[in-house]
Amino acid sequence: MKNNATYQDVENKLSKRAENAEKRMSDFVKEYGNFPFSYEFTTIKEVQRMLPIADTFSHKGTNGHGLLIAGSNEMRGAAILAAKAAVRSGIGLLSCYADYDTTALNTDVPEALTVHASVFHPSHHFVSFNDLEKYNALAIGPGLSTSAEKKKSLRRLLKDYKGKIILDADALNMISEDDYLLSMLHNNCILTPHVKEFERLAGKSVNDFERLINLTKFAVDYKVYVALKGAYTTVATPEGKCYVNTSGNAGMAKGGMGDVLTGVMLALVANGLQLSDAARVAVFAHGLAADLLVEETGERGLCAGMVAEGICKAWKILENTAL
Repeated sequence: MKNNATYQDVENKLSKRAENAEKRMSDFVKEYGNFPFSYEFTTIKEVQRMLPIADTFSHKGTNGHGLLIAGSNEMRGAAILAAKAAVRSGIGLLSCYADYDTTALNTDVPEALTVHASVFHPSHHFVSFNDLEKYNALAIGPGLSTSAEKKKSLRRLLKDYKGKIILDADALNMISEDDYLLSMLHNNCILTPHVKEFERLAGKSVNDFERLINLTKFAVDYKVYVALKGAYTTVATPEGKCYVNTSGNAGMAKGGMGDVLTGVMLALVANGLQLSDAARVAVFAHGLAADLLVEETGERGLCAGMVAEGICKAWKILENTAL
């Protein structure tokens, strides 16, 4: 990294976290026996390998168009956090579905296009779109709410749309309450639950080791990608592989961080990355941005809005392949 104390500190922390992640898995195996699935660690070198180099002749059309379905009257901030992160993570165009006043969204994220509910469907919920083909990826859930209308809309979306889709927050809460929704998941889905959301989906685990096994089984059984958020966020694939993240810090244990991750992931999927790569890169970059920011703020002073606006710091480092 650059000859700079802050960058050097972060590089040292990344190296230490990678060591801790490896020790954690080794300790699991010693205590509980072999992990029945293959696992690897997502490191900075791996992420740099997966991150595509920007094409000199690229334009907003080639960088992908994403649709963010997020926010509600009570939780408009979730949409703003996700949208900020997406436009700072390389997405070509971002459209935001809204059934609420978007003044704050338009002001805080002027790069985002807003599409109001009535444009999609006269009953003001996202049931029947005729133009989903123009989107390279969808993300749904942050701050959405779980009303009967939203659940009905999610049912229609999962039934009719088989493109690339990221499911977070309230989308996961609705799926956990509805076996039909669960059955409609497909191999173009990425789920991004925190531990409690995952428990609602897959049941409780007695310890972290069992949770990793249940995570991987869930990904295999439902043929989906799952990023289980936590101290060592782990991405599980339909093929039964686990990728343990090695960036991030305790300052990220705050509301809104998951919304930011959803936005980052939406941008990468819309860019055209393979779903497994997009999930791993997004998780690592999200944590790396937080690692860079805590050098200035401390862990206590870190918040989701800082990471949404500071994610570009991570991209600057990750795009420098000479580290």
